[in-house]
Parts: sequence; structure tokens; C-alpha cells
Amino acid sequence: MVENSKVLIHQLLDDVNVLRTLIAEKTIPTPEMARVAIVPILRRWICDQQFHHVQRLLGQRIIHFEVWQNKQAEQNCLAGRYHHWMEMINVGAFIMSAALPQEQFISHDGRSKFAMGEPSRALWPSHKFFNQPLIFLNERLYRRRDILAYHANKLGGVHLDFRRNSGEQDVDDIANHFGFEIIEANYKMLIQQDLREAKSDRSRRGRTYDAMELVAIDTARIFAAALAGAQTDLLGLLEP
Repeated sequence: MVENSKVLIHQLLDDVNVLRTLIAEKTIPTPEMARVAIVPILRRWICDQQFHHVQRLLGQRIIHFEVWQNKQAEQNCLAGRYHHWMEMINVGAFIMSAALPQEQFISHDGRSKFAMGEPSRALWPSHKFFNQPLIFLNERLYRRRDILAYHANKLGGVHLDFRRNSGEQDVDDIANHFGFEIIEANYKMLIQQDLREAKSDRSRRGRTYDAMELVAIDTARIFAAALAGAQTDLLGLLEP
């Protein structure tokens, strides 16, 4: 193996150790750590596609990532039945999701008029994991890679070279539309103005997460777990 490839493997192992430290069992990184530490690491491997180089080095030993998926919900998004939606994600000890049907699809008793589906666990290769639809907002499905790229470019303090004309608005919309506030052993969902107020309140900001921060933490958890499971194979690439 050439030296550049070995350097890449060492960098990946170091980054995974950092992520595992930040996302210890049942703990949640602060929103600040999501922005300044987690997002730059994920940007390197997912947005800059460095992970694909590692996967090529592994050959037939495919690394898989365990995710939640709700195929019915994705179909509902594409059919325009939701106002907003977020796939189920794990953050610390919490499992979170969000879904609001369009007004015409809500019955008088407040229930949805259509089947919303049930999330299930799945093991995906990297290309499916990185491109998993996670958020629906403003009649658009945002994939995991999209969200991390927008986050890295504006909120994470890392520059990615892509057009900003629509990207900035996408960032603002996702970051300010919905999120969650952790309150001891519980959490509550915050929408728009309530979320903006919580994020602007210094006493609450450390426990208030917008959707982009939640996606970053969830992605880091899944990425670190999968790579930790493949550590033996990765270390094998470093052998003479």
C-alpha cells in the first residue's frame, strides 16, 4: 500500500476515535461540539468523499451502516402529503422524529388521512447511507450528504466550494424550522419562533438542537459504530 493510503487510514481511525469519545454511550454532544468538531470530520469523509477511497482499498469487504428507514414516509413526501418530515434518528438515549401532514390530509379528529408507515432498521452500504433522505421541507427532500454539506459550509465554519445562491436559504430553513430541546430525561419539539427563541437564549442554547445539528450527531453515531466494527480490517491495511 502506498504511503498516502496509509496516512488516510490513520486519519480515519483517529477521526473515529474522536467521534466515539464525543458520542459515548447515552451521552449527547453539545450543539457547539456538533458544529465545530463533528461536522468537519463528517465533511472530510462524506462530503469530500474520502471514505470512498477507503472502501476501495478494502475491496470486497463492504462496510455497512445501520439506519432507521421509513419507505412509506418517503413516498408520502414525494406525493406532497407532508408539510415537514424528519426520519427517525438516535441522539443519546432519545429516538426522535417529526412529521406534520399538509392541512388537507388531516381529519377532523387530528389524525392523518393516509398511512404514515413504520420505521424499520436496515444495513446499508456507504452510498445509500450518505444519500439517505432525512428531511422534507418546502417541498424538497434533503439527503444526509446535502444537510452535512450545507451545515459544513455555513454553520460548521468549513468552506465547501458550491453555489451559495440557494444553499444559504436551505441552511436557514432547515436550521430554523424545527428542532428539539432536551429537558433532563425528556425532550420537547420546538417549531420556528419557539426554536429561534430557544437558540437565542444562552441559558437554553446548550440543550437546544436544530434539525441540522441532530442529523450531524446521528450520522456521527452511525459512522463511528460502523467503522469501529471494521477496525480489524482497517488495521490489516496497514500491515507490511
